[in-house]
Amino acid sequence: MALMQNKSEAFKIFFLIQFSKQLLRHSATYDISTLERILKEKTKQVIEKREKEKEKNKKRLFELVEKKKGFVVENVASVKSKEVRKLEIKKPEHIPRKIMIRQSQSIPPPIQRPNIQFGQLPFNLQHIRPTPSSEPIDIGDLTPYLNDPSVSTIECNGPETIVLIKRGREMRKTDVTLSKEKIEAVLQAFSRAAKIPIHEGVYRVAVGRVILTAQISEQASAKFVISKMF
Repeated sequence: MALMQNKSEAFKIFFLIQFSKQLLRHSATYDISTLERILKEKTKQVIEKREKEKEKNKKRLFELVEKKKGFVVENVASVKSKEVRKLEIKKPEHIPRKIMIRQSQSIPPPIQRPNIQFGQLPFNLQHIRPTPSSEPIDIGDLTPYLNDPSVSTIECNGPETIVLIKRGREMRKTDVTLSKEKIEAVLQAFSRAAKIPIHEGVYRVAVGRVILTAQISEQASAKFVISKMF
């Protein structure tokens, strides 16, 4: 019997059939109907056993499939939850905005150029034009700007005002301010060099390669513009 347990079901059925045949052959007195009944019962038992094993295998396979499905669902849920956590954006806490009040910076006043009105020469003298020469002139603190070839114009708006110079197309401030006496000294220097006395109104003289145009009045301080001839 121990040997039969290790055999397949088909072999067992085959063995029972052969065993029955041999039994019938050697035993004439044995009841054939009994043998057939026994054979049918054994066959039925074998078939029922095989069906039970099939059901067990199906049930086991179904349990394995369901278990794998649950495992996959859990993994997908964990992955989705991780992705959702990554996508969650933490709202920043409300931080009160600081109102910055800028102190108003003092805007420097625009550069005022001396408003000198030029009078016309008499008709018979309008053909006269100043011509450049190499005659030098000393005008004190303004002499370095006068000798600077990059400076084309020097302007003074009056006593204690910053002297302006023009380099190229740009007007620039200097560190020089002239007192009333120094302004008078500049006018006198041009007057001596040109041999033309100073007078009220528009005073215009040329010395060397520069032209002085001044506005002179007893009621207001004098102001002037020195232009170079190139």
